[in-house]
Amino acid sequence: MSGTPSTKNLRAMPDPETLWKRCVSLALAEMAVGSEHPHYRLDASWQKGALFTRDNGAGDGYAMAFVKGGVLIRGFDHTSPMSPYQSDDGNTLWPGMYDALPKSMRELVDDPRVAPDPIGVTFCIAHGYALAKWLVGVKKFPADYDEMPGDGSRWLLGSVVLGAREYVDWAVDYYGRPVPYEPIATLFAHGVLQDAALAKICLLYTSPSPRDRTR
Repeated sequence: MSGTPSTKNLRAMPDPETLWKRCVSLALAEMAVGSEHPHYRLDASWQKGALFTRDNGAGDGYAMAFVKGGVLIRGFDHTSPMSPYQSDDGNTLWPGMYDALPKSMRELVDDPRVAPDPIGVTFCIAHGYALAKWLVGVKKFPADYDEMPGDGSRWLLGSVVLGAREYVDWAVDYYGRPVPYEPIATLFAHGVLQDAALAKICLLYTSPSPRDRTR
């Protein structure tokens, strides 16, 4: 892999197994940090497979559906010129959006868990296990695609190649509180959060702050 994943750089996308491990790490890290509104969530009880989602609370995010036939990623950036809401009638998907989907995954784009907003999509890629590669249906992109936000895939999918240090730096900035590096590094390396590591994280949020101790 090289560079940041996007619809124009699918070579940088992790293979499904590696992607799954990174999704698990991100979801567990969010649980450990203990946000009331997690940015990343993993639902392994979804009846069709497992569903990993990212939601920034401002209308941008993605759903990654891990199913028997492969992996589907459907994302939305509300500022993208490829948004259906910016089409002439405010309701038309960008041409080719779902053209590359394997037949076994086409029903997923109608699933409300994957697509809570039926027209809220600016990029979609899929990895069919039988094909062993990532696919994108869109062939023609806006002339200014390489300028932000493009279709949103570059900045949204950048999360799947985050390392422990990048995640901690992001979480400190996003949640506005300290997040210890070592237990998160353990989590990213092994895909599990040991009790001792969890305790180090939780201690930050259960112990009085230095100012409180002086009262």
